[in-house]
Formats: sequence, structure tokens, C-alpha cells
Amino acid sequence: MLTDKRILKDPGLRFFFQLLPVLGIIYFYDLQILSTRVLLFDQFLEYKLFNYIFVCFCILIVINGTNFIDGLNGLVLGYYLIVLSFLLINNFLTLPFYSDDKIVLFFYLLFLLYLFNFFNKLYLGDSGSYILGLIFSFIVINCYMLNQSVSPYYIILLLWYPCFENLFSILRKFRFNNSPLYPDQNHFHQLLFFFIKKNINGSNLSINNLSALVINIFNLIILMIGSMDIYNTNLQILLILCNILIYVLMYIKLFNYRYKNIFKTIK
Repeated sequence: MLTDKRILKDPGLRFFFQLLPVLGIIYFYDLQILSTRVLLFDQFLEYKLFNYIFVCFCILIVINGTNFIDGLNGLVLGYYLIVLSFLLINNFLTLPFYSDDKIVLFFYLLFLLYLFNFFNKLYLGDSGSYILGLIFSFIVINCYMLNQSVSPYYIILLLWYPCFENLFSILRKFRFNNSPLYPDQNHFHQLLFFFIKKNINGSNLSINNLSALVINIFNLIILMIGSMDIYNTNLQILLILCNILIYVLMYIKLFNYRYKNIFKTIK
């Protein structure tokens, strides 16, 4: 709410106010990542303090990454509807405080919000993105705690897009000597919107929706493939690497397209 109303503008304070509730939730629910299937790193995870710090880092990456991808109608809500669908398909939501009625209600609530968002009748804002990122981080980590036979890299695959968007944005801004704490207009979905708008005739709303659908359809296909064998770590790592490669190659292409056209116009 404070960020949406531009009351809390300072990125450092914003990060601080994210950190407090995340740490509280981790401590209260004893939220831990018990295994990454990397022996040396798992030895560090045996220390509870280190585990809490690592979980906090992961959740903050998802939260802020979710806010970064919130720029097209239905992109964030559509993405998390896909994630929730695969959690339901794989029967992961078996925690004591989940009931079937609550899960179904949550699914239909997300779907209703998605429709309103898709048709430009509702906006998530920063607070909505942060809350969704926090909820799904919590759900996914809890699901993995109770399903240790599942590959941890399938869990990473479920949330790869907001996570990589965040990490890539930080590296990209450092590359161009910009502060990673401040927003810009060069996120993948923004470049894709620009590319489609320049190549397809249509209203801003229709291009906006189409751009979100393209990204979500790609993620749907990837998660469908990953869900074919959720215990196969090699498959999950391969898919994550493929996602990163495709993302980076497409980003370079879209970035060059946008700024080469701008330079041509200036000349």
C-alpha cells in the first residue's frame, strides 16, 4: 500500500519492510529448505541460522521478481495460476492447514482476479505482487518440506521466471552502471510488448494481453514437460538451463531491436 501510494519511495526502506515479515514467517513456521542435492551446500543448510538466511534470500528474490514481472495484464496472476494448477495436479497441497475447500476457493479467487486483470479492470500494484510472491514462496517451500522425494530443482522450475527476472535485472543494471535498486523500462516483458506492438496492428490493450499470453504459454509448456517426471533432477536442471538460455538469447534480440530502431529514428 505504501509503495503503491508513493509514500515509501526509498528502495532501502522498502527492502527493510519486506525483510521483517519474511523473517517472522520463516521463524514462526520453521520454514527450511532441507536439501538441494548439492552435498557441500546441504552441510551448511544443517545449521538452522544459515538455513533461515538462505530461505529468506530465496523468498525475497521471488517477491521482488514477482513485482518486476508485473507489467502486463494477467502476466503475474496467469503465471501463478499455472503454478497452482501444477501443485494441484501433483497433489502437493496436503499441508494440515490446507483444506480442499480452501484450495478450490483460492484457485477460483485467483482466476477471478486474473480475468479482471486481463481485461484491464483491476491492477495488482506493488503490494499485490509482493503478497502473491510471498504466498507462493511459502506454499512451494512448505510443499517441498513434506515431499522430499521430489527434485528440489522442480521446485526451482516452478518459480524460475520471477527469480531469474530479478537476478538478471540486477546483473543487467550493473552491466550498464545503473543502480539495481531503481526500476527501469527494460524488463523482458516490456521489450516483448514493444516488439509485438511494432509488428502487429492492434490496440495497446490487445498487444498487452497478447504479450502476457506468449510468456505464460511458454511457461505452461515448460512446466508441463517438467511435471512429466518431477523426481528427475537431470530433467529439471536441463529445463532450467534451457529457460535461461532462451530468455537471454531472446532478451538480447528484443533489446537490440528496440534500441537499434530508436537510434535509427534519431539519425
